Amino acid sequence: YDLYYMQECELRHARLAMLAVVGWPLSELLAPTWMLRDGGCAPSVLNGFNPVSFLVTFALFGAFGYFEYMSSLRRTKDTKLGNL
Repeated sequence: YDLYYMQECELRHARLAMLAVVGWPLSELLAPTWMLRDGGCAPSVLNGFNPVSFLVTFALFGAFGYFEYMSSLRRTKDTKLGNL
């Protein structure tokens, strides 16, 4: 296993989790009304999507997936551990 790659993935997922903790409540408070579901719920897998929020979510996840894939192709064999 490439320990550097695993450390980098762990940091990336931890940062994503921290953003999600803050982003979920803020999305229900600050989102425009056309993005919210009935009752003011944020669009999600559990709450469902409207067509516009589905397209926005699909585009964002596609972009995140592309950047994740491109970062997985980087060479990490001769790098110092912890040198982010």
